[in-house]
Amino acid sequence: MKVTTINIVILLLIPTLLEVIDTSTFLVNIPGSPLSLGRLCFVLAGIVNLKKIKYLKNNRIYIAFMLIILGMLSGLFFSPNLTEAISRTTAFSLFIFSAGSISFSFRKERLQYLLNFTMIGMFSYWTIYVVINLFSGNAILVYSELFKSDNVLNHHIVGLRLSTSAIYLASYLISFSKTKQKIGYLLIIITISLCLLIESRSNTLFTLIAGLILYLTNNKLSIKFFIISFPLLIIFINLYLNYVGTIDAISGRFNLTDSEYQARTTQSRFLLIELFIDNFINYPLGKGINNIKLYFGNGNNFLVHNQYLSFILAGGVFGMMGVFIWIRNLINISKLILFKKLKSQISKFESALIISLITFSLTLLTIDLSGLYFFFQLSFAIYLMSRYREIKFISKYKNNK
Repeated sequence: MKVTTINIVILLLIPTLLEVIDTSTFLVNIPGSPLSLGRLCFVLAGIVNLKKIKYLKNNRIYIAFMLIILGMLSGLFFSPNLTEAISRTTAFSLFIFSAGSISFSFRKERLQYLLNFTMIGMFSYWTIYVVINLFSGNAILVYSELFKSDNVLNHHIVGLRLSTSAIYLASYLISFSKTKQKIGYLLIIITISLCLLIESRSNTLFTLIAGLILYLTNNKLSIKFFIISFPLLIIFINLYLNYVGTIDAISGRFNLTDSEYQARTTQSRFLLIELFIDNFINYPLGKGINNIKLYFGNGNNFLVHNQYLSFILAGGVFGMMGVFIWIRNLINISKLILFKKLKSQISKFESALIISLITFSLTLLTIDLSGLYFFFQLSFAIYLMSRYREIKFISKYKNNK
């Protein structure tokens, strides 16, 4: 029996996707190798389609990351540990090339099915994880207290996977019958509740935003919507948040009336942005991929908690150009679901990918992330950028006929 390229890619991506779901559980180290099994399989899956990379020469998301890599190379000269910087830049570049190569495989239905099962598995896995760790008898434990004692993972790791997988699945369900629509919206409500329980403000907010985008893009905006549906939605959200705010495990983190606590927990973010500006001015050619932590005083160094700004720190002016092109074209990709004329030309799979990518991209405004899940989402973005170009080209051709 002939083994097709897509079957090879799927087999290689299975351990990769398991590692994406939970690195702490499914990570398999290979003795003597700097790469885990999942990362090695991701690179090998990229090599399978490597000859297609040449077709990405006009893909602006891919071009953006070529500029970011160029910036990282210029930043090597300002890195305190040149050997480590070269090693990490090489690895980063290798994963970018692999993400670009793998993007071609998302056109195949078999890989789309694998991704569907992955998202179901991811959502189920992390829902069970939160329930098992937080619900003890009749009590709901405080996630931040469990994290301090190393009993649970960082809430961003959990929240990001919950939000992106739930939004992906909800997008699929909403496109079917009314019953499945209700299940889709229920998934979003469950996810918002779970994100509140793990005390992740950013994931709660971005899941809510993505849910509203799904609702607005799948329903006609009539006068009835603005007079009745929208006000009722606002009232429901307000009542819901007031209710969950009475739960001790949530109230401390989300109590907006406690201005002192909110100022204390958010002020550090603004200080980091100020430090970012100073560092960018002092290192316009970048600092290198391994030198992006900012000195916060008292011997403490922190990441800027914004992946876009971290790439600019690493790549300087070139990195900034790449990030600008990246964000601009993420907005273009979003148009595929925001405009009815464009949305009619994409599949349900692509709609789900886009809304998941929007959720992921918004979350990068508040966290630093460069693991396998980042490169998978980047692969989605490169694929969707190619589809955007195809759709625009076809539309232009039809208009000129």
